Amino acid sequence: MLEAERFRQYVHEVVAHLDDPLFLRRHPLTTLLAAGGPPLTPDALRRWLLNGLALLRPPPGTPPAAPAWRRWQALSLRYGEGLSTAQIAHQLHLSDRQVRRDLQAGLDALATALWEEFVRTPPAASPLTEPAPEPQADLECELARVEATTPAGPTDLGPLLASALTTVRPLVEGQPVSLQATWPPDLPPVTVSPPVLRQIVLCLLTGLLQCRPATLDLTVQSAPPALTLTLSARPVPIPLPAEAADLLQAARRLVEAEGGGLTQTGPGPVVTLTLALPTRPLLTVLLVDDNPDLAQLFRRYLAGGPYRLVQARTPPTALELARTLRPAVILLDVLLPTQDGWQVLQDLQRDPATRTIPVIVCSVLPEKPLALSLGAADFLAKPVLPQALRAALERCTRPLVAESAPR
Repeated sequence: MLEAERFRQYVHEVVAHLDDPLFLRRHPLTTLLAAGGPPLTPDALRRWLLNGLALLRPPPGTPPAAPAWRRWQALSLRYGEGLSTAQIAHQLHLSDRQVRRDLQAGLDALATALWEEFVRTPPAASPLTEPAPEPQADLECELARVEATTPAGPTDLGPLLASALTTVRPLVEGQPVSLQATWPPDLPPVTVSPPVLRQIVLCLLTGLLQCRPATLDLTVQSAPPALTLTLSARPVPIPLPAEAADLLQAARRLVEAEGGGLTQTGPGPVVTLTLALPTRPLLTVLLVDDNPDLAQLFRRYLAGGPYRLVQARTPPTALELARTLRPAVILLDVLLPTQDGWQVLQDLQRDPATRTIPVIVCSVLPEKPLALSLGAADFLAKPVLPQALRAALERCTRPLVAESAPR
């Protein structure tokens, strides 16, 4: 039988690895909370933890300066909104040391509250079944499909923003919000495919409108090699509504897949989202791996670099995308469904359209000699470290990076 102390330890482990989907996918809580059903996904585990913050919200009438309020606010700002300790200290007018104390005390209280909730209302038992397959039409698959049919820019941002603002106008008219948008007329084009960029902008706008702010401002600035789009909303609730958080997370995944970045400051009276879009050509990296979490991890590793990563989860999709996208480099796993990576590597070598694309084999198996003998350009042992990934890509793409650099 699970003990309270072990459960609380599990909660602390999950909190410490909230941004590591590979760790979360293997964590015992994914199975424990499923009660015999399919294991929870990393996103579902994060939502379970963040929803648990509501258990710590002080009841009405609690003095604002009470420790319970401080702990709840610190946890919400740190794990719900992603603020650093220094940002929380500034937001709550506390010392860094006090914030660290409140976070530690809050985590202990959260772990205890989640345990009590688990004992009081355990997950409903269900027959032991095989994990349900992930839907094929998820965000990663849809993105790969769009990338295969629509080139990544150049895209004129001005008309696209005007179109997106027209699309959300019914939402704006349905609430008392003042929406102001300004951008200079001579913006450089961005290297993001138009359908993806439009969806990114719509996710950001609709996500912030879900917070029902009084004002929402959109501005654009050019700062090569990127173009910066800033959205600022005020006031917004703490924490953000679940629907808003989901939309902003979807936008973040799309932006990172396109080689851009999304940062958030706040929350409190004001939330500011800063979207950095690349204005120089990016090199496409095709990741052939059936683990969706690995793509998110690699995109974080490559953030700010000259790469955009597209994932293929099956060998047939990998071969199709290799022919249509003509990526600068392919990252190839060995253990794949229906066909192993060695066969995929040989198929790539036999096809005149793909044989010149450098392939980096990534595997937990120590088979570098076999990879190189079959024509791979390099080999990376899993788990892949950020420095090793960037170095291998640089070795394979150095001439292309030099060609794409601004002159």
